[in-house]
Amino acid sequence: MKHSVTRLGNLPARWLSLLLLAIYLLSYAGVMHSVDELAGLTVTETWLAEGNWHANAMAWDQQRTPPQNALGIDGNLYSKKGLGVSLVTLPLLALGRAWPAVGAIQVALLTNVLLTVVTIYLFYQLAISLAFPPATAAVSALALGLATPLWPYTRTLFSESLAALGVCLALLAAFRYRVALRTREPIGELVALSCGLALLVLARSANAILAAPFVVYLLYVRGQQRPQVRPWPAYRALVAFALPLGGALLLTVLYNYVRFHSWLTFPLAPFESFSTPLLTGLLGLLISPGKGLFWYIPITLLAFFGWREWRSSGRAAEYLLATAIIVLTILFYAKWYDWTGGRAWGPRMIVIMTPALLTLCLPMLDRVQRPTGQARWWIGGCLLLSILVQVPGVFVNFELLEAEQMKNGLTFAQLVWSVAHTPLLTAWPYLFSGTLVDPIWWRAGFWQQSLASLSIFVLAGLLLLVTLGVGIRRTQQAKPTGGWWWLGLSAALLFALLTVRLAVADPRWQERTANPIDSRAVVDYLRGQVGAGDVVVLDMSATTDHYGWQASWMNRGVRSVPYLTWVRDSDVLSPTAQLATWLAPYARVWLIMQDTPENAPTATTEQWLDQSAYRGRQQWIGSQRLVEYIMPPTSTPRLVENSRVEFDGAATLEAYVIYAGRLPNYAAIELTWAARPADGWRFSIQALDSTGKLVAQLDGRPAELPGLHDRVGLTLPADVQQLILKVYDSQNGQVAMVKTAGQTSEFFSLASWK
Repeated sequence: MKHSVTRLGNLPARWLSLLLLAIYLLSYAGVMHSVDELAGLTVTETWLAEGNWHANAMAWDQQRTPPQNALGIDGNLYSKKGLGVSLVTLPLLALGRAWPAVGAIQVALLTNVLLTVVTIYLFYQLAISLAFPPATAAVSALALGLATPLWPYTRTLFSESLAALGVCLALLAAFRYRVALRTREPIGELVALSCGLALLVLARSANAILAAPFVVYLLYVRGQQRPQVRPWPAYRALVAFALPLGGALLLTVLYNYVRFHSWLTFPLAPFESFSTPLLTGLLGLLISPGKGLFWYIPITLLAFFGWREWRSSGRAAEYLLATAIIVLTILFYAKWYDWTGGRAWGPRMIVIMTPALLTLCLPMLDRVQRPTGQARWWIGGCLLLSILVQVPGVFVNFELLEAEQMKNGLTFAQLVWSVAHTPLLTAWPYLFSGTLVDPIWWRAGFWQQSLASLSIFVLAGLLLLVTLGVGIRRTQQAKPTGGWWWLGLSAALLFALLTVRLAVADPRWQERTANPIDSRAVVDYLRGQVGAGDVVVLDMSATTDHYGWQASWMNRGVRSVPYLTWVRDSDVLSPTAQLATWLAPYARVWLIMQDTPENAPTATTEQWLDQSAYRGRQQWIGSQRLVEYIMPPTSTPRLVENSRVEFDGAATLEAYVIYAGRLPNYAAIELTWAARPADGWRFSIQALDSTGKLVAQLDGRPAELPGLHDRVGLTLPADVQQLILKVYDSQNGQVAMVKTAGQTSEFFSLASWK
């Protein structure tokens, strides 16, 4: 063991980080594990699509308790999550949207992989800053990366990875600040510390409480070394510390105030409170078999045995800072009503403090490299056990695992408090289950893709592993590795791109209540139709796979157009109050329905739009139906005509109004009839060009709306010269003649442009 650790000591932080990057890419799942992740990404996608932060795309989630979003003061839905995840996923989601061959979410799911790799790199530097040898820094960095739930969480978009990065950055900067303060006012370290705290706040505003131990630590070390620091730079130091953290707090306050007129958090439901008995929360977070810290991170035990080394080395203040972070985090979340963190691996709510926890373990991990003593063996065994504990969390979808177990009759209390039912034991058999295994390459369907793609994927993986092996070997032999490092980084990038590319075929992304072939055809059709000012409405019923449809659309939908979801006959949201507000900014709506015939009594969203907008084209694609609507124009009528027009033996037009659409070449037309014609008669509005050629047409049944009205939306080509109206028999095609200005014609001219 000693020689292995010594060899690790020759491994620079960048090679260690690249090694962990390779491990994380090999455990990449490519699917979301919680609705929390979808909530954060919805905000990101809305920003990319239209420069807004609303979450109307998750209207279906309002049926759940508690929902991930809340109604803002403007009537739109807004996420109850912090801005952090939405901001850090922005570049990768944008890349996924710009790369049609992959799923946007699958690219975004690399976010926590990258965040955790950076965290590991920083923790290596943290150990060095505390004067521990490189071998100890390497062991402790590997422990943080593989022996804590940070490894399973690299496959998710949980905010805990971002918050853990913030804690690690703040700790590193704080420790470096104390060292640098002996000779100068370390402005850079203060800025870095404040940036770490800013990440904490952006990940979750409640994490702001962890700023308190850092402020106390800074005051203490400045008090200890005040005579060596000139007074004037201290003011600069205060500004440097205040700017990043203050900016994050200000952004959070503004974000909440604009949305909800609240300050540091979103409007809370009555049950969303610190209502858990403290003892229950503490026992649950520390020793419960389903969520306990000592079960899921056994190396926690090492933190209790290093006090003597901390005190003798003069680093008691650092020990107390890390301890304060741990204690404050556990006490805070022990009182929260959802202290378990939902369907997650281990004590999710307190995973953010793992860098502080591993900091306390450093003196004991340092003993692993000592040549004598039995301590290194049980310390090494504890470390290996902690790594082994994370394996089922990496290879099994923990959300589906809990759902499966509860479906089989287990209660949530049993999963949390019963040793026999803890996921640590029950997850292992599912490592070879086709439905619950998580990494894409571990699933049988992955290897059924094209031989060429799989061959390139395998070769890229082998290149990455070979480069790692050669680079690490040359590093240990003190040989140059610059070229090998860049080759390894390039191989890792190539392997990551191929991984997300092959993840597209994963059937877990297929929406379960629709034919995926139809869904792809809908997207292909809309790509050729949509334009600026358009919005897609996914019309959901109670039996629709709500989560799956939105996730599928976000992943492979039309990237150039925003979308929202709506649940028919919702008892939470009103179409008049909410849907009208949500659709107001758009000029055209594409309503998508599944297995819903025209004029179906259950199609309440369609019925509402028929009365609130102007119906356009309709298209059946497999089992899905698309209806185009032109939203009510804001302009004055282009033409109003109140004289009666008789269509011989068929119908009488009382009046019509034509509005210019909000966008060029759109027209909104209202028709009012004297009476409802016989069932067989239809009207046809047709657009003709300068040669009389038909360039656009829309047909419908007369007098469908109350008051014998019809509301029609028509997209007009640029060269349109005339709009005409015909009435014809749908059974035999006979056209009802009309007399105007003493002449008989097959049509009535609604408008003309010269």
